[in-house]
Amino acid sequence: MIDHSVFKQWLKNFPIGDKFAKFFSGQFNTSVYGFQLTLVGISIKDVFYPIYFDLSGKKDDAIEVSNNLLVKVEGLLSATAKEFDFELPQLYLSVDNGFNDNSLIEKCEELSIHFICVPKKTHIFYVGKKNFNAKQYIRDVFLPKEAEYMASQQERNQAIGNPKKEIEPFCLRVRAHYHAQDKEVTLLFFRLNGSQKVSVIYTTHTEMKAKTLRRRWFQRTYIEQFFRLIKNTLKIQLSISSDVQGFLKKALLFFLKGISVQLYRKFCNRKRKLKNWSFHKLQFQTKALNIERTLLQELIKSV
Repeated sequence: MIDHSVFKQWLKNFPIGDKFAKFFSGQFNTSVYGFQLTLVGISIKDVFYPIYFDLSGKKDDAIEVSNNLLVKVEGLLSATAKEFDFELPQLYLSVDNGFNDNSLIEKCEELSIHFICVPKKTHIFYVGKKNFNAKQYIRDVFLPKEAEYMASQQERNQAIGNPKKEIEPFCLRVRAHYHAQDKEVTLLFFRLNGSQKVSVIYTTHTEMKAKTLRRRWFQRTYIEQFFRLIKNTLKIQLSISSDVQGFLKKALLFFLKGISVQLYRKFCNRKRKLKNWSFHKLQFQTKALNIERTLLQELIKSV
């Protein structure tokens, strides 16, 4: 996964260079002074591990930065596989529509990485001789097919005498030509957890199955959760850095903390009584009960 995030920050010393600037922050819904950080990492067993990051100034090409980070992480993974003598699994890059760029797609093809992204709503696709954008296809094709599917599933449930049986969500996988990227792609239309909104994603690996495509795309949420963990839970923005190098050192420290928090939460969630507890809840209970580290370990082992 690759993603950008803006980190609000105050510096004690006047910064040298253009990395420290005013950026729009979705977290604060306004422009703030700080750093725009591009991060690349991998997901292993539902834990996000940050690997490389870079700071992007106002004049930097964000996609070029992403391409460079992707090459570095692929090189690291390949070297690790060679050193420890194991076969590297198929790699997937899952990104949002801010990374819907042909140069990033071509870099993935060069590195044999399967690209998964969200198309822009206005972009045109061709299925046969017909052209459409995502909004039109949802209205004219997906919704009628979904209604037909739901009706048939309800009839089936009635026939087997179980009308309340849960119906598997409907999704629609279709091959198309992506005009803006001049690529053959596979599109997947679906609803996210019963949402009223229909989502659409695509991959340049046209043979990818719907289940694989959806599962790999959802892993993108891990990097978003990681950024929220660093900002909202660990509150990286509260401490002031002396300069740009000071922020870089702090970012490294907080990324290590973020990995530790994820692993700790995952460990606790394996215990029946602590299953699905958020880190906030674990943290609050620890403080409220004034439990020392060794006592907390004993508590976890006993539940």
